[in-house]
Amino acid sequence: MAKTIIPVSELTKYPCDTQEEEDPSFGPAPISNLAGTTGDNNPDEPDSLVVGYGTIVPRWDVHLTQGRVLQYFVQEESFTSPDQARSTAKTFQDAADTWNELELGVAISETTGQDSANFYLVYKPNPTVGSGRNTLARAFFPHEVDQDVIVFSRAFDPTAKPILKNIFQHEIGHILGLRHEFAITGDDKKNIMPEGHGAIQFLNNNYNSIMSYNFPPKIQDSDREQITQFYKLSNGYMMGDSPITDYQPQIRRKNR
Repeated sequence: MAKTIIPVSELTKYPCDTQEEEDPSFGPAPISNLAGTTGDNNPDEPDSLVVGYGTIVPRWDVHLTQGRVLQYFVQEESFTSPDQARSTAKTFQDAADTWNELELGVAISETTGQDSANFYLVYKPNPTVGSGRNTLARAFFPHEVDQDVIVFSRAFDPTAKPILKNIFQHEIGHILGLRHEFAITGDDKKNIMPEGHGAIQFLNNNYNSIMSYNFPPKIQDSDREQITQFYKLSNGYMMGDSPITDYQPQIRRKNR
């Protein structure tokens, strides 16, 4: 009997598992299991940012004068073809540029120098069993090192490929330090439990944030406005009992 594949657009949860992995942490951040993302701006309900990871609020340190650049290397041999690799890289950069244009003090751009890259853009097929069979993409948080941005084969399904830029916008939100919008409260409409693990609300909640699990995810004006405010906080700023701990971009180890 042929296996039934659920269309991406009909999945109960938007399939991002960035916050569901036990990833190595850097500095004082604990290893945690976390989960997390959405968009349609309501001017009366501005987006929030949900940030924090354990006992800290990780964020890239910023230099507003000269800027800070996180560079990624496209691992072309992992893709099904060079054309797919280049097309995916262009879409990823287009998504990055929607965040770069905010001039946060940290930007993301491609490099052809593998040894100087902060992270790789990698393609992987979805597993045939288990929770990862519907995952579209995976990224990482500022305190994690030696991580990849992974785009899975299901991201190229007919219902997902047209919104690949949106998917990457969500994942880049994680790279910049954003948790899922429902991390603290959960999402009763989608039967998603709260994630917790040190999540902190910054400004106000908006169910339609790019960092929600709505499909397709859409970046909101308030997403742009609130992350700009987040990155205006001084490096090392204390948010309640949790410090925003700043990290220098980590260079990947050679031959990894």
